[in-house]
Amino acid sequence: MYRTRWIFISLILFLVAIVTGCSFSHNQPKAKETIMLKGTVTDEKGNPIAQASVVPESKANPPVEVPEKTVYTDEDGTFVWHLKPGPYDLSVFKDGYKRATQRINLSTKQKTASTTIVLQKSHH
Repeated sequence: MYRTRWIFISLILFLVAIVTGCSFSHNQPKAKETIMLKGTVTDEKGNPIAQASVVPESKANPPVEVPEKTVYTDEDGTFVWHLKPGPYDLSVFKDGYKRATQRINLSTKQKTASTTIVLQKSHH
């Protein structure tokens, strides 16, 4: 009798834990949830810029950890980054061009985001 009661109480507690856990986790963003940011770096004429350095800086309070410090654009001027939700400043560097910085805000409602950053030729 006591064993049956113990199993029944354990089953009830288990079901309550599952239902409660599901309802809380359903509305909360997952800790490892990231958004795929696809970007393109071009010059003023729309030509892709290969091997440009793209550096994100979290503007969240407290700052969100960035998995890598720098990524580089490929031959098509594109880069892909998986970042946690939040605001970021993307700084782009390439020899022969002026540095450009663009603010982006990645929302938990997004799975992907895209941006284009235009670099201007430096005049020295």
